[in-house]
Amino acid sequence: ASGKDITFRIFIIPHTIYRKDRSKENEAVQKLLRRLKEVGLAKIYFGAESGCSSQLLRYKRGYTLEEMENTIRILRDDLKIDIDVGFVMFDPFLTIEEMMKNIHFFRKWNLIKSNQWPFRPIVANKGSYMYETLKNFGLLKDADINYMSSAYDFKDKKVQEIKRNKRKTR
Repeated sequence: ASGKDITFRIFIIPHTIYRKDRSKENEAVQKLLRRLKEVGLAKIYFGAESGCSSQLLRYKRGYTLEEMENTIRILRDDLKIDIDVGFVMFDPFLTIEEMMKNIHFFRKWNLIKSNQWPFRPIVANKGSYMYETLKNFGLLKDADINYMSSAYDFKDKKVQEIKRNKRKTR
């Protein structure tokens, strides 16, 4: 028990914590986070999305793998703040090589304890960049009104088979 009356968490993007070549700004953010921790900050959620640079580019996330790794290191090791990491293991353009990089990244940073849904697929919401890309590639399937998204096929049929078998083991 921390003795605090309230606890809270915040949601950020990785380069809020760390940006390459911006040490002054990075230090200012870390100082703020230390203060927030003193008044009840218990956890920080951020969307890592992938441990693979090519996927980050495909998702147009705007941060690098290096920035994300530094974010994890700073939060866990330097600031001792718990993290909740959003991660998208499957997307319709995922290759086996990218999947292996994701698995390596997940293990390297021990993200299983910081992620509630490690094998999450990307969601294709109507009007999103991913939705339009899937539409252009002819990979969209039926819309799911319950989730306001569309199902899709995977370009790499080996990845699709892995995704399908993963589901059966739940």
